[in-house]
Amino acid sequence: MRGSENVRNRLLVTIAVSALAPFWVLNRVWSQAAISADFIFWATFLLVFFFISRWDLVCFGFRYLVLVAFLFAAHRLGGWYPPVLSVAFLAVSWLLLRYPAAKARPGMQFPLRGGVYCVVHGGSTWLVNQHRLGGVSQRYALDIVRLNRLGARAVGLYPTRLEAYRIFGDVVYSPCAGEVTAAVSELPDLAPGELDSRKPAGNYVLIRVAGSDLDVVLAHLMQGSVTVKSGERVLAGQALARVGNSGRTTEPHLHVHVKRGGERDTPLEGIGVPVRLGGKWLVRNSLVRA
Repeated sequence: MRGSENVRNRLLVTIAVSALAPFWVLNRVWSQAAISADFIFWATFLLVFFFISRWDLVCFGFRYLVLVAFLFAAHRLGGWYPPVLSVAFLAVSWLLLRYPAAKARPGMQFPLRGGVYCVVHGGSTWLVNQHRLGGVSQRYALDIVRLNRLGARAVGLYPTRLEAYRIFGDVVYSPCAGEVTAAVSELPDLAPGELDSRKPAGNYVLIRVAGSDLDVVLAHLMQGSVTVKSGERVLAGQALARVGNSGRTTEPHLHVHVKRGGERDTPLEGIGVPVRLGGKWLVRNSLVRA
């Protein structure tokens, strides 16, 4: 259980930083002259934090409250120039983050429906996608959660009950037409913080995209929920399974990545391929209303 305690502690620290750092930085900004080097430093830090922080851990609406508070402070301290320049910085940063490192394949559907979904890891840089620090197969992978009415991914900071996570049990739909090359459904759903390092993908479905050499991986699925088997052909939009918490995962979410090469029945081999889901290149804090 020591490992689960470490995971919980790390996530609680992340939540504390996400919630408290903006107040501390806003206080630093307010005490500086708008044309000073200190103001520029802290303003840049806060604007970068706007993009890279895990806002789903606290409340997604808090993200915009922080931004409005900063722009108000910048205006009070230096007139219209600081907030205008800040908005320009945000726009350029947004464009850079939203531009894929390589040509992204279009035409795949978003694999979830019936809610507001938030990408917590995704994009072409490690600043917004922890998968970039792992193997090449997952370098463009996405981790997706569902937000509740308060804009958080769960009821509580890090609840132990799986049902407290809004995405747990959501139906997963095939993002493409193709052939199932592997499907696993018997692994247990673990308590948040417990990691299965021997079976990192947990329960998963692996689909060879029709008419291509690409494979789509949908992982961390609910035990016993997978409704397809190897060799079965599926249509885009077909129900496949439900979101669970199996494998090496800190809490319920859907993991998606597309790869080329490797064994057809192995989810973590091959080379990662960038892909647009629902016509969009998704990065951390992208919202999808499906």
